[in-house]
Amino acid sequence: MDRSAVAARIGTEGIVLGGGNPIDPDPQVYNSLHSSVIGSGTYNNPGQYRNAEVDAALDRARQELDPAKRAEFYRQAQRAYVADPGLVYLAFVDHSYVMRDGGWNGYQPPVEPHTHGTTWGPWWNIEDWTPAA
Repeated sequence: MDRSAVAARIGTEGIVLGGGNPIDPDPQVYNSLHSSVIGSGTYNNPGQYRNAEVDAALDRARQELDPAKRAEFYRQAQRAYVADPGLVYLAFVDHSYVMRDGGWNGYQPPVEPHTHGTTWGPWWNIEDWTPAA
């Protein structure tokens, strides 16, 4: 089944959910679990999960500026989710990137569960790279 067939079958069949961001959990977890996004897109809370405690913790985390307090709100959301899970993750895909040695300085390998695009992957800090001498 290709990605375009998912929308019509999402209510009756399992789907593959990919994504993640280990630096900031909000872009993945909010759209995956918050009840306010149900019906707003094919991949936004596809299981129509509803949990007021998870929603409240995610809302507080999204609004908090202090990193330590924000992390605690995400831990609260995680604990609430563990007590009332709504998805079963069958696999986590690891990626391997190959880069020519000596081409750039400043590259730092990321911990990347599964996200693609120019804002993540091996180029997450490309603005810090400089040509090797």
